[in-house]
Amino acid sequence: MDQNINQKWLSFKEGNQHEFQWIYDNYYPHLLNYARRFGNDTLLLEECIQDLFVKLWLNRETLGNPVSIKHYLFKSFRHLLYNKLAGRRKLLPIGGSDNFLHFDLSVAPIEFKNEMSERMQAMLKKLTPRQQEAIFLFYVEDMSYQEVAEVLNMQVGGAYKLIYRALDSLKANSELYLLTILISTLRLLSNPVSTEI
Repeated sequence: MDQNINQKWLSFKEGNQHEFQWIYDNYYPHLLNYARRFGNDTLLLEECIQDLFVKLWLNRETLGNPVSIKHYLFKSFRHLLYNKLAGRRKLLPIGGSDNFLHFDLSVAPIEFKNEMSERMQAMLKKLTPRQQEAIFLFYVEDMSYQEVAEVLNMQVGGAYKLIYRALDSLKANSELYLLTILISTLRLLSNPVSTEI
């Protein structure tokens, strides 16, 4: 973790509300961008994010020092969402969260190339929800294979395979130039500006 960010985390754990506000302001847009991909129940998604920050504040003294705050928040959010959905359905699904959480990775339309945007969207739809989530974490949120594996609760080798297979599928369903444009477009999604779901 960057030394300055590490200091903010340590100050937050000691009860510094200003640093807690900084963490919230800095990571909320990224969490919201991630949350949107899990469906359109905006109340549930916002509730999960708010619950996450409430729990952070209440449990701050017992928290560890994560290598990456963003990675830690994504993993915690995903766990909270899974538990809320499972609680609503009164059962835990067989197979865990990978078969339970729907994920929809989409790209914003490119105004002057609508056909290209539609082709890229069709490429993404051929991926499984888990592959889409791994691609989102790796390319949009710039997480390492290790971080992707931890967020998705899998081994690092599994994350390598998941991303490799997703890229292999994308290559098989497009021309190389279109895959390059798609990956560039995904990287542009990493700067969320809107905080509305």
